[in-house]
This record gives sequence, structure tokens and C-alpha cells, in this order.
Amino acid sequence: VVGLTRSDDDDGDPTAVVETNAVEIDGNPLPLLTGDDPALDPAFGAPAPNARGTGFDGLGVELLADGQPAVVGFFAHWCPVCQGEVEELSDYLNDTGLPDDVRVVAVSTSAQSDGENYPPSAWFAREGWPAPILLDDRENSLAAAYGLPAFPFWAVVDADGNIVGRVSGAIGPDQFDALLGIARTESAT
Repeated sequence: VVGLTRSDDDDGDPTAVVETNAVEIDGNPLPLLTGDDPALDPAFGAPAPNARGTGFDGLGVELLADGQPAVVGFFAHWCPVCQGEVEELSDYLNDTGLPDDVRVVAVSTSAQSDGENYPPSAWFAREGWPAPILLDDRENSLAAAYGLPAFPFWAVVDADGNIVGRVSGAIGPDQFDALLGIARTESAT
């Protein structure tokens, strides 16, 4: 179990948007995702770490919900592939709507004040990301706990809270739907 209590320095301004924040992580970290074959993922079947923290609005966000499968995307505002992915999937999800039976959550991680598209809060808002966003801390602890090797990164969690898929790189709407299908199928077995 990892618990972190560090947050951005907002200079005491109660209206300041926090770009990173403390995140409380429950569970063991997953091994780094290596290779392209999902069947060889050493995290397959392992309990997914859960996390609690805040979104850009300062309200509480929990990564996983008991009994509900999830598809979790990890994005860095400065990553060109993430920029394309968030734009494309925001459009797609705003057109189709969020699924009722699978939780979709974005994790804003690796915030760099000197990076492109800073601040990430403005980037996600500009793209119209429709799902909850959980802020990672300055040390990118949540990304590390999920074994993220590169951006963007996706983790699929079944209804029992176990990892049933991880993928690094852009996926687009068709592969996103495939991840939703994996979350549903693995939760039904």
C-alpha cells in the first residue's frame, strides 16, 4: 500500500487549478509492461491498484469502483501521440456516449510546466474529455504503480478488480471498443 500526501503549490489561491495532486494508492505495483504480446503480460490476472485523489475541479475521484469493470487511460499533455488520442477519443465518446457498464477514467500524469499543452487541465477541457480525470502526483506514482512504459497507456480491469489487459500506444475508437469488450467479457466469466 502506498499513500502520498504531496500536492501542487497553489500559492494559497483558492481558485487555482491544481495540475498534480496527492494520490492514495491501494495495492501492489504491477510489473512494467514489456513486449507487444498481451498473452505474455506478467500483470495479467493480478489485482489492479486502486487509487483515490482529485480531478482538476478539486472533487474526489476514485479510479476503480467495486464490481464494475474499467478501462483506464494514462495521458501526458506534452506527448504528441496522447494529444491525438485524447482528441480522437473525446470526439468519439462525445458522439457515442460513455458506456453504462464499463467505467472509463483518464489519468493525467507526467505534468511538466515547460511541456507543450501545459496546463493539462486546459488541454483536457479544450478537447472536451467526457470521462472522469484523476490527477497523478508529481512523482507519477500512479503511472508507475500500473507499470506504464510509455504514453499513451491503457489498462483494462475486470469486475473483480484484476488486470485483464494493458497496451501502450495509440489505440483509436475501434481498439478502444475492443478494450471495452475485453472488460465486459472477462467480467462475465
